[in-house]
Amino acid sequence: MNPMPRKNRDYSTGPVWEPSLKRWLADVMFPDGTRRRRRFRRQRDAQIWWAAQQRSLEDGSWTANTQQNHTTLGAAIARYKEHSKAHHRSFSTYVANGLTVLEQAVDADVLLTEVTTTDIERMKLKRLDNDKVSRSTVDKNIAVAKSFFNWCINQDLVNSNPVKKVKLFHEDNERVRFLDPETEYPNLLAEARKGPWYVEPIIVLDVNTGLRRGNLLCLRWDQVDFSRRIIRIESRTKNGCPVNLPMNDTVFQTLGELKKKTGKHAYVFVHLAGKFEGQPITDIKNAFNAAVRRGKIRDFRFHDLRHTFCS
Repeated sequence: MNPMPRKNRDYSTGPVWEPSLKRWLADVMFPDGTRRRRRFRRQRDAQIWWAAQQRSLEDGSWTANTQQNHTTLGAAIARYKEHSKAHHRSFSTYVANGLTVLEQAVDADVLLTEVTTTDIERMKLKRLDNDKVSRSTVDKNIAVAKSFFNWCINQDLVNSNPVKKVKLFHEDNERVRFLDPETEYPNLLAEARKGPWYVEPIIVLDVNTGLRRGNLLCLRWDQVDFSRRIIRIESRTKNGCPVNLPMNDTVFQTLGELKKKTGKHAYVFVHLAGKFEGQPITDIKNAFNAAVRRGKIRDFRFHDLRHTFCS
């Protein structure tokens, strides 16, 4: 069933239930001609918001809404960054880049209320055609922009989300690649054994546990329980849930050998010499990719080690 046209809805007495959307709709018109619209899942939340707007009309505080219309995109993004740093684990790897793309594409000095769907569509096409990034990356940038404007609505900075009508590419990036256990896997280990020292054991542990690269590089010895043969991963998994991972014989033996090498330090994988001695290793991308190239293994990424584990 199509939603009832807006002009036929009467918001004067409070929020209106729209069955087709399964939402409570609230709409308030202000004396200066501006209006605010919101959707709510619960009637109670809708009623509270609508009543607050009515009080602002009665006491004259509604004029604050017009002041918010002078907020620039750059100022709003700066505020959202502080919010995102505190609430989003993926801020540095995902959100920050999306906000930078939005700010550069639209112009930080533009008023937040003047950002249009056309601006976002232009950003979308520029990223794809001029910046030469994948469609999945463009979708991620759009998703960040959409979340940002939803937050702005909740902060009463804007009344609508210009990203709402922008279509995503929804590119299917599903790709399953794993090592051949008879040829590619032993070949990769042989090349990894040439150094640095930590590349081979990290590959072995990943293939036998399925842990993510970040989990392995952040692994501490106090998370390794040899007596119970488990690895305790606290809140570092992708979904934030702690897990107790059982060790098979290969993992047990590999960690036992590593204990002799780095056991005096807090982390399993640390620098063994130099000014960073004892500090955890934070990146193995170059060393891993070098081993892959030497082994002449095509189209293989570190994340594919987890696919090898699952296979």
